Amino acid sequence: MTTEFIVVVVYDISNNKLRNYVEKTCKRYGLHHIQRSAFVGLMEESLRRELYVELLNIVEQYGSEGDVCIRIYRIRISDYRHTLKIGELHGFDPDPEPWGVFIA
Repeated sequence: MTTEFIVVVVYDISNNKLRNYVEKTCKRYGLHHIQRSAFVGLMEESLRRELYVELLNIVEQYGSEGDVCIRIYRIRISDYRHTLKIGELHGFDPDPEPWGVFIA
C-alpha cells in the first residue's frame, strides 16, 4: 500500500538560471507554484525522494554561483488541512485542492 503526502518545496536561490531549472522541475513533478519560492503538491514518498535526487543533481550541475538552499518537507494530508492562510499572490497557482485549506 502506498501513502501519499503533501510535499512542500521552499527555496532561496540567487542564481536565476538555477532557480528556473528548479521551478521547471517542480512543475514537471506536478507541484503547484503557490508563492515566489514555494511549491506544494501531493505525492508518494518514492516520488519525493526522486525529486530530491533530481534537484540535487541540478544544484551540483548549475549551482556553483550564488546562494542555494532548498527544503523539501513531507506533511500528512490531515495536518495540511489545518493550514491557515492569509492573502493570495496574483500570478501564482492557487492552493491545491481538495485539501480544504482554511482561509483566515
